[in-house]
Amino acid sequence: MPLTSTEQKDLTATLNYCTLEELMELCNTHSLSRDGVKSELIARILHHATTFKQKKKMMLPEVSLAKRGRNYPLHKNTLVLKGSFNTNAATRRFMQKLVGEHFRFTPTGQEWVASQWQKGKPPTYEEFARFWQQDYKRREKNKRQSDTNWAHQGFVQSFVSKNPEADEAEVEVAWQKLRSKMVAQAHEFIAKALA
Repeated sequence: MPLTSTEQKDLTATLNYCTLEELMELCNTHSLSRDGVKSELIARILHHATTFKQKKKMMLPEVSLAKRGRNYPLHKNTLVLKGSFNTNAATRRFMQKLVGEHFRFTPTGQEWVASQWQKGKPPTYEEFARFWQQDYKRREKNKRQSDTNWAHQGFVQSFVSKNPEADEAEVEVAWQKLRSKMVAQAHEFIAKALA
């Protein structure tokens, strides 16, 4: 049964509460590719739930792919390539050296890197740092969240402002309760769409 436009927006919102692992499991359940960052998995699930078709996997240009067995050191002039780029502690520390202690992996940053791969123009770490810093300044200037993948951060800010006495454990319990509800709703929307 097709979802209404409102239900499609609600499905998008609820999918943002899913972890990457939960999105991968949803993709697996519906025989969709599990590859990609969170935003790609959400787009793939939405496409499937609204068109009842699998979204064709976009093949990346070879120039954007890491070569098997080759070492790609963390250096400002090293290309950020699919297959060598990791969002781990070592890469975060390196990016903090380029950007500053305020660097965090963000959905916007990861989506930008993925878009550069699709164009066949993989960035260097220095170019990624420059993009990230510009995006950070824009977000600070606008004082608003730049995309829908900030469900946790938005929840924490809202909950703490309404419950200033809450400790970390209370915030986490409330978050997990909301997240469980939203993930269940995502499953319900998908089941309805594919019924």
